[in-house]
Amino acid sequence: MQQISSNSNKTIKWVKKLSCDQKQRKMEKFAVGETKKVFCTLCEIKKQKFIKIFVTKRFFENNRVLLKKFTNILIILNDHLFKKISNLKSPDGIVFVVPWEVTKLNFKKEGNYFGIVDLQSPNNLGAIIRSIFAFNIDGLFLIGNCVDIFHPEVIRASMGYVFQIPVMFFKEFYSFLKFVKNNKINLLALANKKNALALNKYKMKTNNCFLLGNEGNGLKKEIINQCHQTLKIEIENVESLNVIAVASIISYYLKHENNKN
Repeated sequence: MQQISSNSNKTIKWVKKLSCDQKQRKMEKFAVGETKKVFCTLCEIKKQKFIKIFVTKRFFENNRVLLKKFTNILIILNDHLFKKISNLKSPDGIVFVVPWEVTKLNFKKEGNYFGIVDLQSPNNLGAIIRSIFAFNIDGLFLIGNCVDIFHPEVIRASMGYVFQIPVMFFKEFYSFLKFVKNNKINLLALANKKNALALNKYKMKTNNCFLLGNEGNGLKKEIINQCHQTLKIEIENVESLNVIAVASIISYYLKHENNKN
């Protein structure tokens, strides 16, 4: 166990850079997370390792049993210094560094998947991952210019399940489209269009990929035109739903339909 009290300490500078710099995270293959809930989730994942754990004195005193087996990588900071490395306005007292590891997606043709194109919000991506993991979706395709999957906010919003969900990356849509055609995937665009089919009227098949667009513009017309079917969630009083809500509703619907079958 170690205590640090200096802003200029190399370890403090290192964890701050990891937290803020995507290139640094990818280069070192480390990610930064925080909050006790996420930490406890990762402790339950047996393969999950921790590189460094930073805590306040108060957090340490209140969680000695939780931290007992991590004393060799534990660093205690005063409140002022801890706030320097936290991304939260009201941190609960723990920040940790973990290996940057993506769960490989082993594609199976009877599965259900989500594809997300150009998603920019780390909070949205994390919340989507949490929902699709909760309802046993088989994997996630991240397409185009999406936010870093190991952004600290993604880790926090996903409650740590970002390390559990199988992911495959595609730099641009047409390489993904080639993968779709080669694997005979039913590509289903989610868009609130007049001619779209209501989700509950779609005759569910296997090998589905539900495609979502980004927060501001949704899916581009040329992408929708490449999909086998356009689906919508029928709503009233509002023009559209947040992408998190769409992913959660579809995930629940899929689980319900699979249980019926």
